Amino acid sequence: MLSSEKDLNDRFEALYKRKTENNLTAVLRQDRLPGTSAVADFVQLINLGDLSVEMDNWQILIIIPADTRDAVADLRYSFPDYNLRPGEGVRVWITSGDNEGPNLFWFYSSDIPNIKLPTDRRVYISIFNASGQLLGHW
Repeated sequence: MLSSEKDLNDRFEALYKRKTENNLTAVLRQDRLPGTSAVADFVQLINLGDLSVEMDNWQILIIIPADTRDAVADLRYSFPDYNLRPGEGVRVWITSGDNEGPNLFWFYSSDIPNIKLPTDRRVYISIFNASGQLLGHW
């Protein structure tokens, strides 16, 4: 991680690290993409419970308030067939790439640019299970 990114990560963790009702913790961070020098934002979920969590069709919703009152952007991610075992984590990178192990990617097309979340205003994150039940919002 670049030293200039450490302050940003600390700030993101202080704002966004939360525990959901089913023993998952979530944090919004920024780091280097695996195997590259490129930097991207990601949502990391860690299973703090004793049971595996089947995350098939779970969703992450990120709402980004725009500079004006009326404009809002949102990003939705649906999990593929994914099993999060106790004590393990998964990173959902907010960029394009190929899913591999604990690194999942928001987009599959390389035509989609790396999306940078704003640092000058708060973004809102919600996590839903496959039934659409809200598990956590911050």
